Amino acid sequence: MNEEERQEIKNPLVEPREWPLDPSLTFLNHGSFGACPREILRRQAALRDQMERSPVRFNLTTLPDLCEAARESVAPLLGVDPKNVVFVSNASEGVSTVLKTIEWRAGDEVIISQDSYPACRHMLNALALRHRLLIKVALTPFGGHKWEQQVVEAFEAQVSDRTRLILIDHITSPTALVYPVTELTSLAKQIGAISLIDGAHAPGQLPLALHQLDPDFYVGNAHKWMMTPKSCAMLYVSPRWRAHILPHVISHGYLTQGESRYQALFDWTGTRDYTALACLPDTIKWVNQRCGGFQRLRSRNHRLIQAARDLLVTSLWGGPSPVMPPRTALAQMVAVPLPQPLATYPESALPPSMITAESAASAGRIHPLQRALWSEGFEVPIITTAHGVMLRVSAQAYNTLGEYQRLAETLLTISSSRD
Repeated sequence: MNEEERQEIKNPLVEPREWPLDPSLTFLNHGSFGACPREILRRQAALRDQMERSPVRFNLTTLPDLCEAARESVAPLLGVDPKNVVFVSNASEGVSTVLKTIEWRAGDEVIISQDSYPACRHMLNALALRHRLLIKVALTPFGGHKWEQQVVEAFEAQVSDRTRLILIDHITSPTALVYPVTELTSLAKQIGAISLIDGAHAPGQLPLALHQLDPDFYVGNAHKWMMTPKSCAMLYVSPRWRAHILPHVISHGYLTQGESRYQALFDWTGTRDYTALACLPDTIKWVNQRCGGFQRLRSRNHRLIQAARDLLVTSLWGGPSPVMPPRTALAQMVAVPLPQPLATYPESALPPSMITAESAASAGRIHPLQRALWSEGFEVPIITTAHGVMLRVSAQAYNTLGEYQRLAETLLTISSSRD
């Protein structure tokens, strides 16, 4: 890293005030729900005003053009033909739509990673009960020698002649790892299985070329790393599946004939707020103007998250550290295993002000250490995984290296208070 690059991660790429984030909060959790710039939120408000001034005209004549403009703007960033893209409210809806499309047979097997997103596991467990499926879990590693090869081998170990679907996380949510999707998609093709890639975190974080990757299905959020308003996600469907897929809600597009039927089915599924997806062209333009484009933004944030990981691992572990994933497995998030005093931080150690009815209701869902960090002004998730308890941090244009330094110092203070 040269001096110019070091300076770039010591300062925000875009000033934090351009987001409506609480200025008293050190926000290191862009990965959970994203954060939308003020300028884009103003654009969304203007679209909502336009919709409410003339609801009929907006929905029947303006909305179709907005959907098409959004599709045209995002398709190059996905590396696909616009006609292969439709919109859903989030990646989970996209995954659910695909799972509903498949004609399951009793005894079909589905392979997932042990680090797959919990909501997707819940969907599959519900399907397994209804259709008598078998869900097989690939024991994917967190780090180690030849990590990518080990990930692929973990999936291969679960393959049988009944494997129907492989659910592939492009970037895992709990462990923030970029999986070898090219190899895993090829594995699905080799065994005649369906490939569904959960790319909830990928658009904006990674360069995508879905026409080359050629999965059967790919879902990705725009409201996370592309920074659109909430409730904007894309669903890519391979041409070999387009005639079969239907949205959750069947509406007027059902009677459309020809190639445009696929878009017509999804573009208007009834009266809902479509202004988030309508903001996609404006959001992409904003990133190009304010951040220098997604390539520059990714490069800067990737350097920042690598430096943040080095800092946190060194600070929290001191001596021998756990085996970590290779740098090639990182994008703009990283998960750091926590030492025992922090991993086992108890509810009883929380400040009295945080032991409330509200916190009691979330007991077991939100780690006590995460709530302790809230009291110190940090928004950062603590996640229990198959590999231990992890601190997951994100890097976005408004973050700086000094914020992770302050986080490390705060965690050391919390840890020492337990000694």
